[in-house]
Amino acid sequence: QLDVLADILGGDSASRLYRTYYYDKQLVDSIGVYNYGMERAGMFYIYATLDADKLLPFWETLVRDLADLSRTTFSDEELNRAKLNLETAHFRSQETVAGLADSLSRFQFFDNGVQGEANYLRLIRDTDQATLQGLVKESFRPENLCLSILLPNEAQLPPEAADFPAWA
Repeated sequence: QLDVLADILGGDSASRLYRTYYYDKQLVDSIGVYNYGMERAGMFYIYATLDADKLLPFWETLVRDLADLSRTTFSDEELNRAKLNLETAHFRSQETVAGLADSLSRFQFFDNGVQGEANYLRLIRDTDQATLQGLVKESFRPENLCLSILLPNEAQLPPEAADFPAWA
């Protein structure tokens, strides 16, 4: 279900963060969101590529927008598009021998085989507004927030980056 939330927020060029930060605010060159789930832990991460001079406005706005997610309702269109994207990606990944082997082995070793695959697809299909709101409240917590910045060799962070605001 975190995969559904990740797709709504940053799965493609129609996603919420892409529309906001690429098209509307023109702060990023690219942005995406992924759920990297593991057996006992995981990481929900947002990546963005942007110019250094846009870093502070991007970060301030992103932190504010993430804090506001708990008061946000996702549209049925966003939810249905995310579900379709994930199911399509799942089945497309199985169109090659390598993709099929990867999928089968992942479900076999980590998710109880064929039943695990069925459970994954059912969880995607059963995700609703209430589930998304629960995930936002559980996952987007200030103490879990971590920022990493990768710069080209000779690039400098703007001086104000040292004072990045905490969770709004």
